[in-house]
Amino acid sequence: MKKFFSILAVACIAMLFSSCHKEGVFNPKKKISKIYTSSSYTVDGNTTTSNRTLTEEWTWNKNNTLAKTDHHFGLYESTETYTYDKKRVVRIDGTTTDINFGHSYTYRIEFKYNGKELSEAAYYDGDELQTKLVFTHQNGKISKIELLGMGMEYMDKQLTSMHSLLPEHLYSSLEKMYKRRLSKSNAKGEATFSWELTWDKNNVSKAICTAKYAEEVEKEIMEYKYDSYNNPFYGYLSPEMAEYSGADYFSQNNIIQITTQYLSSDPEDEGSTDIDNYSYTYEGKYPVTCTHTETISKDSYTDITEYEYK
Repeated sequence: MKKFFSILAVACIAMLFSSCHKEGVFNPKKKISKIYTSSSYTVDGNTTTSNRTLTEEWTWNKNNTLAKTDHHFGLYESTETYTYDKKRVVRIDGTTTDINFGHSYTYRIEFKYNGKELSEAAYYDGDELQTKLVFTHQNGKISKIELLGMGMEYMDKQLTSMHSLLPEHLYSSLEKMYKRRLSKSNAKGEATFSWELTWDKNNVSKAICTAKYAEEVEKEIMEYKYDSYNNPFYGYLSPEMAEYSGADYFSQNNIIQITTQYLSSDPEDEGSTDIDNYSYTYEGKYPVTCTHTETISKDSYTDITEYEYK
């Protein structure tokens, strides 16, 4: 799964703990301080590698809540600060700077809750509302996420907001459907998107993304396998590292495999199945490295993430 960036806005979304915790509360026993990444890919027999790079720095408050995160993505730098109601996140403010041109833009995420449960997440570009997600719960877990009334003519702009609001493996389903839709002659009008989640205890075992257009329905069905170790992102709010780590933020353990099946009501669309694999090294109950591998035809892609803890 290759990550799509326009002007990168790396923001956050309140994720789920076990049912005994309030959503929007992130207080892990082992706290990340720095994240490093490197990668390699082989295309047509030629291998290219990237150097180990400091990608993120996390700063914690004295009460063990996350104060801010600094993100380093080549030509872009981003900082996010967190506002709490007690220990539950209610707002995240972000600034992204283009290093080459020296200009910045601001964004924010505002969260609404219904008791202990997250009900809405709204993304603002400056003061303009760009995107809103609505959450449904069942048995104390998020069972459905809805994005309604998306116009295909404006979806390029909306995709940036969605990347800021969804974990990577859910965002990728939206992005891939959008790109498939653009390849067709009738890629206009309204579209609705939803994600339905199935749980196995505190891990998401299956997610179905459904895209509905005037004359066609598309689905991506994602099934997950996990290790038995603690996911350091469990309950965290930021999806940007999932390209490298497979971090699911919803789930208590670490993803080791994602199998994705694409289906369409269009009889000319044959569908497809993709598999992403993740492996880890551990210290104690937590991972210290994650290796993500993907093979497309004869080409291979590898991303390595290293975690340093406070």
